[in-house]
Amino acid sequence: MRLSETGLFKLAGVRMYIERALPGVARYVDTVRLDRERDPEGGYVRFAFYDSVVFGFGFSGAPYSSIGEFLQINEGVTVTEFAGRDFAFIENPEEDFSIALERIHEYSRLRLTDKFLEAYARAGRQG
Repeated sequence: MRLSETGLFKLAGVRMYIERALPGVARYVDTVRLDRERDPEGGYVRFAFYDSVVFGFGFSGAPYSSIGEFLQINEGVTVTEFAGRDFAFIENPEEDFSIALERIHEYSRLRLTDKFLEAYARAGRQG
């Protein structure tokens, strides 16, 4: 099944998918629309994983046949290659997106200490 068939070809759908897939782990930050008039779904949604590592998920333009995922280093710097993989264009069958999301989740866990993850879990969050 393609994401476009599940409603995930829209930024709001991507947001809902991630919130459902990783509750308590991926906290919604914002939605950025690049040019709402020309391309209403061009843009990205950002999430903070474990309140520590920010990732973005979005479309660079119609027809939304793939989704790009990036790691935000700071306000002006993002990368699409991390954890030994290129996340710039993930074909968007739901299975491919789900696998990429799990890899990003695992990568964010590896960046944090076990002590932090234990404290995060004790605070009542998942992970």
